[in-house]
Amino acid sequence: MFGLCCSRGGDSDVEVTQFKIIVWNIQGLRTDHLQERTESVLSIIDNHKPDAILLQELVPDSYSQISNHLQSEYINHSTFEMRDIKPRYFTGTFVKRSSSKHCFKAELIKFANSTQARDMLVVRMTLKNSTVVTLVNSHLESTLNRSEERKNQLSTLNDFMLKEKSRNTVIYGGDTNLLDEEFDETVKSNRFDESKVEDAWKKIGEPENLKYTWDPSVNDNERVQDFDRFEKRLDRVFVRKSLDKRCAYLEPHHMELVGTQRLPCGMFCSDHWGIMLDFNVSNHR
Repeated sequence: MFGLCCSRGGDSDVEVTQFKIIVWNIQGLRTDHLQERTESVLSIIDNHKPDAILLQELVPDSYSQISNHLQSEYINHSTFEMRDIKPRYFTGTFVKRSSSKHCFKAELIKFANSTQARDMLVVRMTLKNSTVVTLVNSHLESTLNRSEERKNQLSTLNDFMLKEKSRNTVIYGGDTNLLDEEFDETVKSNRFDESKVEDAWKKIGEPENLKYTWDPSVNDNERVQDFDRFEKRLDRVFVRKSLDKRCAYLEPHHMELVGTQRLPCGMFCSDHWGIMLDFNVSNHR
């Protein structure tokens, strides 16, 4: 699954028309049936064959299981391997070997005021058509009492995406933990630029059936009282398109929620639904 490109000296040699990602908090901290739940995550990945996978709440056991399964087809990066003090849970990004001409060394950017060891895992890949995609994977600060820090992290993410090389298409995928009002407050305070960093769900028309990625009214992996108050769009994908008119344009066009089937163990893969997002890749603006 390849697409069109940012041409540099005739190196645009393979047509690319699509780019697919899966973004998912896979609830590694919940140890119940973790191996079976992780196997089901891998089955979904094998079925959809995404070009890139951005996972949150990995733990060493699930990361080892996933890495071993995907190692022949994907290049893996994790913040666990990049941090001196190993976290209990972490993020991991997997890039499909057959989709990339080159995958650069991953970069870890820590959020300075996080009390939960939160960070941004940045992986840059060059598609077969020489388009450069910057993948940003992050699990923003958790819990209601860390709202201000969560909004600060969103602002930091926005600044990073805007400052990334103009040639690159920048895609963020992760568990933001954001309440809608927190996002709106950050936008209104001019610390998140929606005109330049676009929300993929909004871009495809805000389909109501794809809105909630964390919904205890349906998913009972976590028991939550007053669940009607807790249906949230915690997991989001943001896109900053390439600013170079000679470069390919990645346009979100199809989204699905994955992991919505109950497993034989009685649980779902995670308390979050995963996001599968397809991009059309084109040189038409």
